[in-house]
Amino acid sequence: DPEIVLFKSDKSILIDEIPATICWEVKHAVSVLVNNKPVALTGTMTFHSMHSLTITIKATGKNRKSMEKSLSIDIDKKPPVINYFKITALEMFLGNLQ
Repeated sequence: DPEIVLFKSDKSILIDEIPATICWEVKHAVSVLVNNKPVALTGTMTFHSMHSLTITIKATGKNRKSMEKSLSIDIDKKPPVINYFKITALEMFLGNLQ
């Protein structure tokens, strides 16, 4: 029977434009799918989204038995914080000309 030895993400929450990298290791399988895409028995893949994600791995063995695992990655729902902002009088004046 196929065995999903490892299936994890380096992040549980996506923040800004920084993607999450998932990695996996599968044994005793003839095919492996990550979100329905064929992949090698071991590997990594990056994901980024503006919405929460559920990523699924499916391993199928010679005997057609399969095993699935899923993991969820959420998004940071906090709005960005502006810690500092500065504008000079000249920049303000030039901005009014445009």
